[in-house]
Amino acid sequence: MGHGLPRGTALRIASDHVAGLPVAIDIIDAISPAVQYNESESFETPALSTDAATMPPDNLKITWSSELSVGVNKLDEHHKNIINTFNKLLLAVEDAQADSEIVSDTLTKLTQYAVEHFREEESLLEQAAYPGIEDHRKEHQQFQEKIVQCCLAASIGVRTVPRELLAYLHDWLNHHLLEQDMKYKPFLTAPKVR
Repeated sequence: MGHGLPRGTALRIASDHVAGLPVAIDIIDAISPAVQYNESESFETPALSTDAATMPPDNLKITWSSELSVGVNKLDEHHKNIINTFNKLLLAVEDAQADSEIVSDTLTKLTQYAVEHFREEESLLEQAAYPGIEDHRKEHQQFQEKIVQCCLAASIGVRTVPRELLAYLHDWLNHHLLEQDMKYKPFLTAPKVR
């Protein structure tokens, strides 16, 4: 099992799909060291669902509240930043007049920040000997893989990507913050991890 996408994947995609979104390369480069693949298998550009069920509801904005707090200031600040960036992405995508570069830049910032946050959060979970750390890592890994799938699909012109991506991010953030992160909250309340 290797780490990162097979060498040259982002460049191959960019050269095969010149009209695709340039953000795909930035995001793939940011995430690929954490994405695992089997070196003996070829890597295929994944297809995304275009099912109407994946379309987001009218209002996806997430508002920070104390119920989202994990009790560690540093992680709460990370979560606030991720939520604020998601809300900016939402506005950029909803604004039909928005420049695609604004959407691309915002998605890149969100993704890069999330990857940095995952590393720091996982480090704190290790320090606290959190017993659910492997499941938590898997959730982070799945998030990163889905973002790569969306970026690859967008780069080849799948038009449902913005709506599917927003719905996925909204659902993932709510589920991850309200359910998964709350599971580790009791383990990170010790002063040494704040």
